[in-house]
Amino acid sequence: LMIPTGPPLRYPKAPKRTLAHDYIFLPDGSTKSIFHMTRELMKLLPRNDLMFLAKVYRNCFTGEHFVDAITEHFNVSELAAIEFGNSLKQHQIVHHVCNADHDINDTTKYFFRLQPFHTPDVLNSFRIWTDRIDPDPIAVLGRLRKMLSKMEGEAINENGQIDYLAVAQNKLFLKFDEASSELQS
Repeated sequence: LMIPTGPPLRYPKAPKRTLAHDYIFLPDGSTKSIFHMTRELMKLLPRNDLMFLAKVYRNCFTGEHFVDAITEHFNVSELAAIEFGNSLKQHQIVHHVCNADHDINDTTKYFFRLQPFHTPDVLNSFRIWTDRIDPDPIAVLGRLRKMLSKMEGEAINENGQIDYLAVAQNKLFLKFDEASSELQS
């Protein structure tokens, strides 16, 4: 067993995020981070299993469901809800289930899905990373390790084992999932 003799490693902070890449304009003119908007949409939008031509599309919603939810939640017109939906498509928060280039509109004809549910079993798929990229991948891994270690420390059971189901339920896990998306670059 080797005991470290030097000072602990200090990982540099991530480069600053820019407003254009990390924030989205809401229908009321305010802004919200992509992370917070995605979390809000995960609670707001229905997640249904819809069928088209004998194929089931899981965790999705129709354009009509989207427009209704956004219209009610933000108290805006249908046109504003449609424009907002297409802005979310440009930010790659919402996708057509087959990745076709269909715009969101007030119809049941097309199915859409939020990015976190597009490939739900892939860790770094919370969002498509279009933000700044840290040129030091070791620093990214160091920050991720620190976040994961904190969550693991809070999920140790009476036998000293880590309960990874509890880790996945931790309030920091979605932030960890989004941060791991930076590894896509």
